[in-house]
Amino acid sequence: MHCCAGRFAPADPAYHRRNGGSAVENPREAAKAGPYSRNSVPGTLRGYLHRYIGMNPHPALACLGQGTMEGMDMSLTPTLRQYLADHHIAYEILGHQRTSSSLATANAAHVPAGMLAKSVVLEDDFGFLVAVIPANCHLALGQVRRLLDRRLGLASERSIAALFRDCEAGAVPAAGCAYGLDTVVDDSLVDQPEVYIEGGDHRELLHLSKDQFRRLFSAARCGRISHTFV
Repeated sequence: MHCCAGRFAPADPAYHRRNGGSAVENPREAAKAGPYSRNSVPGTLRGYLHRYIGMNPHPALACLGQGTMEGMDMSLTPTLRQYLADHHIAYEILGHQRTSSSLATANAAHVPAGMLAKSVVLEDDFGFLVAVIPANCHLALGQVRRLLDRRLGLASERSIAALFRDCEAGAVPAAGCAYGLDTVVDDSLVDQPEVYIEGGDHRELLHLSKDQFRRLFSAARCGRISHTFV
């Protein structure tokens, strides 16, 4: 057994200070220009937001998907948003059409299924745990049990709803740490150059660099806990 924290490198502060794209003189007007896509926020705007908002640029970046910087309103769950802010995790929001499964989300958002992290909530007599695996994989429950030496089983829908009160059913974020839950992450996600996770609804994903993903899950256990089906 091993801990992810030992493998995780420090966060890369340059991730959200990338250059490129056209100059933006008025970020507020740029935010009103239209829906967010992976390439629609110029690097100069990202730099502006970083310089003037400091280590927490994400509320403004996220609201770009809503078409306004007024009110910072978005569908990212309050619990997750607050956790990311408190831990200085830099991220971007990727909107997509409403979907009902992880694979459908990957297709709708045009991201590789192996880079989209999905969560499986487990429980035993000691409490709850979130297992994080790629969208194109099944959870290897036996391997999780052996890794953690716990007799875990799938949590009930009622328990999941109680744990993630501000999330839509079926859209539980992989970041169990934001909800005070132990988390175990599949090795394959740790080595991806970038990772996407659910934002708590069926319409938005968080886009994280490798370093930011590792920072988010620095307290998690990790191991080979899944097998690919697609």
